Amino acid sequence: MLRGLYTATAGMISLQRRHDTITNNIANVNTPGFKQGETVQRTFPEMLLSRIEQLNGAGSPKQSRPIGSLPHGVLAEETVLNFAQGDILETGNPYHVALWEEGVPLDPETGDRPHAFFTVQTPEGVRYTRNGEWTLDVNNTLVTAQGFPVLDMNGDVITIPDAQSFRVEANGTVTFTDADGVAGEAELGIVSTLNPHLFIPRGNGLFEWSGDEALAAADENLEVYQGYTERSNVNPQQAMVDLMQVQRLYEANQRTIQAYDRSLEKAVNDIGRLG
Repeated sequence: MLRGLYTATAGMISLQRRHDTITNNIANVNTPGFKQGETVQRTFPEMLLSRIEQLNGAGSPKQSRPIGSLPHGVLAEETVLNFAQGDILETGNPYHVALWEEGVPLDPETGDRPHAFFTVQTPEGVRYTRNGEWTLDVNNTLVTAQGFPVLDMNGDVITIPDAQSFRVEANGTVTFTDADGVAGEAELGIVSTLNPHLFIPRGNGLFEWSGDEALAAADENLEVYQGYTERSNVNPQQAMVDLMQVQRLYEANQRTIQAYDRSLEKAVNDIGRLG
């Protein structure tokens, strides 16, 4: 009976973590470049059961025969991010830039598509993001909404002397002119990886790279759109369905615990008086 209590409790804890993940996805449905989280669950802990048999009567050696595993509940092991491409939306703002990677070929070995990210400089070091809603600061430096400078392929900040001359080509080349009309250009610092799960979320849509190898330059088939923003890849309708499902499962586990509690109460208060 107590094992049933533990199983239901583990289910409630796991569902609570999944609920938190889904509500975070819903809260960021309008956050540019946001990647939804998905909770990975597994049984925990599992016990290996064996049958102990005595051979040839008393005093003889015993033999153990495996029966199988006995799970005691479920565990929300981790939350992984879904880095699938989000829809891009035209905003008309020349300082909004979106990445479109659907044209990037799949890796022949893994069958996965590399995912690209912009490079920015923060006080904690270099970070990566899919949010391309930028602006210019007082020094005409291209910065994120949090004021972090956007970097080029050389790791340098990008300065736009004439704000009206800012242009971004489909291959990520930034062109501009200075106050004297002299043309200049820079390459947006766009990197890609086949294993985006090595990115550690650091808030504000920023990620820290935890891999041992340096990130590669983006594939030449990656397209960069100026005047567009990438929407989050959260499906709000599916998220609401998942949220209601989690709530119902949580309530079912809650009722199970209440039933066990009533049974234990009867066993302690009623059955104990029969003797």
